[in-house]
Amino acid sequence: MNFKLSHYVIFSDIIDEKNNRLIYTTRTGSLLKISDKVYSHLLNNDFTNISNDDIMPLILNEAIVDNNEDEFKEVLQRNRLAIKDKRLVAFTIQPTGNCQLGCNYCGQVHSKKTMNDLIKNKVVERIIKKVSAKHITGLTVEWYGGEPLMGFAKIMEISKDLIDYAERNNKTYFASIITNGLSLKLPIFKKLVKDCQIKLFQITLDGLAETHDKRRITKQGEKTFDIIFDNIKAVINSKEYDDSDCGILIRINIDKTNGDNVTRLIDLLAQYGFHEKGVAFEFSPVVNWGGNNAAKNSYSPKDFGNLEIDWILHAIKKGFKYKTVLPSLNPIVCQVVDKESEVFDADGNIYPCYEFPYTPKYENDNYKIGNIMFPEESFNNNAITRNWNTDIEKGISFCPTCNLFPVCGGGCPKIWYNNEVACPSFKTNIKDRVVLEYILKHEKCQEIISSL
Repeated sequence: MNFKLSHYVIFSDIIDEKNNRLIYTTRTGSLLKISDKVYSHLLNNDFTNISNDDIMPLILNEAIVDNNEDEFKEVLQRNRLAIKDKRLVAFTIQPTGNCQLGCNYCGQVHSKKTMNDLIKNKVVERIIKKVSAKHITGLTVEWYGGEPLMGFAKIMEISKDLIDYAERNNKTYFASIITNGLSLKLPIFKKLVKDCQIKLFQITLDGLAETHDKRRITKQGEKTFDIIFDNIKAVINSKEYDDSDCGILIRINIDKTNGDNVTRLIDLLAQYGFHEKGVAFEFSPVVNWGGNNAAKNSYSPKDFGNLEIDWILHAIKKGFKYKTVLPSLNPIVCQVVDKESEVFDADGNIYPCYEFPYTPKYENDNYKIGNIMFPEESFNNNAITRNWNTDIEKGISFCPTCNLFPVCGGGCPKIWYNNEVACPSFKTNIKDRVVLEYILKHEKCQEIISSL
């Protein structure tokens, strides 16, 4: 077989006194160490002078591939097969269009609408119908809004129905929630964990109070940081949290107005022992939502990528755990590409993407699958984003030429359909991540990172 160096590789600079380098193969998500000599042979497509011991891991991890292979088509085909062969179906349920907050970057228009019993029952019926297929082994449910906890009663009712079905039919069940945290009092948390089997809580803190309370205030202009922070502290210090296997993800929506506050937030959370409770971070750039120009104060991708590495290093120094900093294989980029996965809003509308409901820009029927109260024959199975992999081939994005495509999948399809660039932040800092990943696995990890 004639070989070629895969397009889907990332090389580091020399990392040690032995002139070794790292090679990250995005086709398999593998990280290997190679000598500088092997590196030179690879760049020159000189495979005959690479020893068998050195070349076999490169072949097995697809750093070297068949010279005749169209790699992009191969990766895209794997992605399509992953969707076809999936065994779990993902659903997002938005039980209410209401929210206490009036965040300055949110694209939603909120209302006091909450899912009624008729729509609730129809949603449960549709989910059960989809999950009842023999090859489906389970389902995942993400609760979203508006603010989902303003529809707490419906979360309880729907969870009971779906959990009962899953247990009776030997299906796995996993649930998560994206909440602003205002209503996440300890008694509510206990019910969500015990009765709703929610395992992951994503809560947003946009820096310390001084920045958070300028961005994430109530519709009446009231501050929210202290309430949310106290709620999280009460949760992570509870016996119920310790006894559960759930986790908390702190999302920070970041632009130039709060970027200098991120490390101080990390310091505060470490001061209160969040690092000892398995709390993790998601550093997210503020992006436009429904054409609201929210990204007007955002960092450039390069600047955000550089800052993100600094934030990750700072979090590690403060004791927060990172199992990995490298993106893993991502054949199913988002539930939007799986035509069995759906989003349900409080009115019974069905969408492919959870950012479409309650957002005026996406009220167009092209973005909607249908409504739960109408016959399935009327549904639009080709709603925007559903044919993402086909549209990549047609040139909607830069993905066909990007060496990160296997671990990215294209980023957020919705953003590309808005004629904006959706490349993730790791595109600009992947080489730093490769080296940091190596350090994380090193026996002297903390010593090395402390010196950086």
